[in-house]
Amino acid sequence: MKKMKFISSIRDFTAEQWFRFSLGLQLLTIANFGLLVITAGDKLKLYTGLEYTKELLIAFVPVAFAFAWFAGYFMENIAKIHQAKEEAVLRRSPAWQEAYRRFDRIEEKLGKIERKL
Repeated sequence: MKKMKFISSIRDFTAEQWFRFSLGLQLLTIANFGLLVITAGDKLKLYTGLEYTKELLIAFVPVAFAFAWFAGYFMENIAKIHQAKEEAVLRRSPAWQEAYRRFDRIEEKLGKIERKL
C-alpha cells in the first residue's frame, strides 16, 4: 500500500509539473511571436507600409492573439478537442475499463431481472 501511495504521489507531482511546463510554453509562444515580429520587422515593413517596428508590434501582436483565440475556439467548439482527449484518457485508464466492465455486468443483471418481471 505504501508503494502505491509513493507511485501515485510521483505521478501526481509529474502531472502538476507538466501542467506548469505547458503553461510556461504558452507564454513563451506569445513572447516568441513578439520577437519574430521584431526580427522580421524590416521585411514586413515593405509589405505593410508601416514605418516603425513599434507599429508592427501594435498591429500584429493583437492579430496573433485574436488568431490564437479563434484557433482555440475552433478546437474547443468545432473539433471538440476536449471531448476527444477525455475519451482517449478513459480508453487508456485501467480504472475506467474496470468500472465499465462492472457497469456492463450491472446492466446485464438488471436486464435479467426486468425479463423475469
